[in-house]
Amino acid sequence: MSKASEKRRLKISKGTLKGYLFESVLKELIKKAGFDANFESDQLTKDRRSFHGRGAVHQVDLSGKFCMNIPFIYPILIIGEAKSGKSPVTLSQVRDFFGAFTDLSQYHKIQTKKSPAERYYQLSRPRYTLCPVFFSLRGFRKSAEQFMFAQGISFVIYENNPFINQMYDTIEQIIRNIDFSRLKKDDEKKFRDIEFFKKISQACRKDKFDEYLTKLEKQLERTRSFVGVLDGRYTINIISKNNRISTYSGKIKLKRLSDNIIELRDKKNSPLGVFSLSKQFINYVLKKDKYYERTFSFVDIIINKKSLVKISRLEIDKPEKEKLKEIPMK
Repeated sequence: MSKASEKRRLKISKGTLKGYLFESVLKELIKKAGFDANFESDQLTKDRRSFHGRGAVHQVDLSGKFCMNIPFIYPILIIGEAKSGKSPVTLSQVRDFFGAFTDLSQYHKIQTKKSPAERYYQLSRPRYTLCPVFFSLRGFRKSAEQFMFAQGISFVIYENNPFINQMYDTIEQIIRNIDFSRLKKDDEKKFRDIEFFKKISQACRKDKFDEYLTKLEKQLERTRSFVGVLDGRYTINIISKNNRISTYSGKIKLKRLSDNIIELRDKKNSPLGVFSLSKQFINYVLKKDKYYERTFSFVDIIINKKSLVKISRLEIDKPEKEKLKEIPMK
């Protein structure tokens, strides 16, 4: 078999492998933020990469059980889709994800035709409140954001995030140091996790493959991740190089680093972390005074430590909030 036909048979592309590594980075970030990937579910397939829905089996990019139980609902389980392409996520891509998620959420939990004893056994099995989340490295089209707002899909943007960009640059270097002509069928199965990347055959590795893979691991190890909710509405992922935000209790300041990157700072003006927001969202809010007054008021942050899980509310300093308008939108 020729090299070209072997590559076609494997269906592996550089873009696909970048996507797999990006998913691995996100899995680690949500784990640090308090979402555990080791959970039981009757919907999981044996390889734990896909979920059974009502009418089909769906591959899920990342999933995690929230570390805190909330009264009156089943434990929260996020079902995540991740995109790291060169362009913002489109409406059609969001629709596809919504269709798959809807099928997953309609998976039958109780079979009423079973005997009473069997029905009670089914009630004892783990059940979850499924929450759809779309993660994007390049942001979303306006129509895609409007659809997600309407359908209750949370979305997290990493566009221009300096910490994520550094890791993605390393991902690109890793992919450049793979010899695609030497990939075998067995290697294809190892590209869903950083740990499996370590197991690909030596023949596929170029000179700096190991160096950049180690670099990515160290970048992830140094990075701290916190999931927060801005104003009780908008999910954000705060990225930092330290845990200072987990013990901070005063008011916070906001500083815009670019069109859509906002840095959290303490009262002494020391950085606590950064997060990305939608450019369309910021542009709209800053131009509409009545919405601006209700926005950028507080951030609820999940603090996940070994012996402590809590939600910390940090109020945003109002005078500092006015400085968000200083950077003109393009």
